[in-house]
Amino acid sequence: MSPIPGLNLDKLIGSLLIGTWASSMLSALEMVLAYQYFSSGATDGLAIRGPIFLALVNDAATMVSEFALVYLYTITHWGDPLYLAVEPWPVPMYLITAGLSTTITQAYLITRVNRLFKASVLRIPLVMLLGAMCMFCFGGTLAAGIRTSMYPSILERNKTLIPVTISLAAAAATDVAIAFTLVVKLLTLQKSHLMMGAGHESRLTGFIRRIILRTIETGSIPAGIAAICLGLYLYDNQSNVAVGIAFTLGRVYTCTFLVSLISRSSDSAFASSGADNSGGLVRSGNQVFVIGNDVDDKVHYEDVSV
Repeated sequence: MSPIPGLNLDKLIGSLLIGTWASSMLSALEMVLAYQYFSSGATDGLAIRGPIFLALVNDAATMVSEFALVYLYTITHWGDPLYLAVEPWPVPMYLITAGLSTTITQAYLITRVNRLFKASVLRIPLVMLLGAMCMFCFGGTLAAGIRTSMYPSILERNKTLIPVTISLAAAAATDVAIAFTLVVKLLTLQKSHLMMGAGHESRLTGFIRRIILRTIETGSIPAGIAAICLGLYLYDNQSNVAVGIAFTLGRVYTCTFLVSLISRSSDSAFASSGADNSGGLVRSGNQVFVIGNDVDDKVHYEDVSV
């Protein structure tokens, strides 16, 4: 029974506390993945390392906001029912920083779409569409953070319902759209590009299958969490159950980013072994499948290392 009559502390505080536990475990995983990436000798330039560093710093700020919120509720203002009915400064901070983590990861995945569709007329329309969806998601998160700071009472959450719905729905939709685009393109490549020799054909099939499975996994997990949060928030926006689950979203996106980068090494090794040329090249007629290397612009190629 709650010591504060009329307040369900399990939904208001308990869910947030559990959310910080889950977020902490994912943060530990994130640190391990970050160490694996930076110690792997990857030669990525600032265009990749910069967003990684920004995501890690941003996630640290998100963790501060999450723990500060729970501390304010359970320590500083414990027993004050009026304070427990409002959303203090850590909530807008959390919303904006979590939205930034989502945007960083989705932007990276959109660059993979851009590379995979390098020789396609659909390249620019797809990148523009996915980029617009990504910005729509961040815009909803930013608006939710601003609206929450303007209307901090839990009883006024209806005033933030639209931007929160837009943010979570757009996040899930963007994840699904990116994954769907990559999988369709990879399946098309697998079907249309016949390799020279059965060994190479099976190698390409296995290589593309690896990427397809990883694309589905990395796309479905954050999309599923966002969809669950949206459903719970719409069902009962007076509780913090959806917020507690959403505490994990930022770390999930950054882990997705890091896993995508780390997995390139194993993909390159898989494709290079048994290849018909050095540098991880697998040829198919006048097509060249490249894993982690640059190719003269005069040679048409598809970069399938997504």
